[in-house]
Amino acid sequence: MVDDKHQVIMHAEGFGEAQEQELLVPMMEGTADSGFHSENNVRMLMEQGVDAYVADHQFRKRDPRFKDVDRYKERHRRERAALSGKTVRFSRKDFTLSADQRSCICPAGKRLYRNGGNVVIHGYRAIKFRGRKTDCRVCEFRSQCLKHPETRGFL
Repeated sequence: MVDDKHQVIMHAEGFGEAQEQELLVPMMEGTADSGFHSENNVRMLMEQGVDAYVADHQFRKRDPRFKDVDRYKERHRRERAALSGKTVRFSRKDFTLSADQRSCICPAGKRLYRNGGNVVIHGYRAIKFRGRKTDCRVCEFRSQCLKHPETRGFL
């Protein structure tokens, strides 16, 4: 299996078959992705002398060809939500964090105040913020900010 655009072999395997029609599925299953990257796997490849190219989990962030990838992810997320009838919530990129990390500005232009630091959410360290009741209660974007807009988000 070859990346024709960049002339990179993605997967190679010998099957001993005269016809190729039945080989697409095993070739697709054998094609590596960044899920194979680990310290142990890279060490094993080096010890075995295998000239392998295994993408690490951060390669797209360093590669200038993927600089717009977040734009497409956001569009895809919004399209999926629209198809399912769900409200698309804001992401952290929609908020502007102050330099001292004590407050942030929400998409509605209101200041949110720090409500906890060094919080671990789904394995990631985070900072929590909360808005004023007078600002959030009547905000047109409330349903896009919170999972449970009926019960959350007030000082």
